[in-house]
Amino acid sequence: MLSAARDGLNVVLPSTVSLAGFLELAATRAQHGVPLLDAGVTGAAAADNAPTAHAPP
Repeated sequence: MLSAARDGLNVVLPSTVSLAGFLELAATRAQHGVPLLDAGVTGAAAADNAPTAHAPP
């Protein structure tokens, strides 16, 4: 998906993942200049205790 990214593409991560997982995804999408927004789903215990993160391009 990222190799075909066009201007204006934003990636939204609607899953609750660890900070390490988010940072790994952020590093991968940074190679393609695509913003990444962590939008963890409420209802999971981790989502209640974790902030939302944004990785700009």
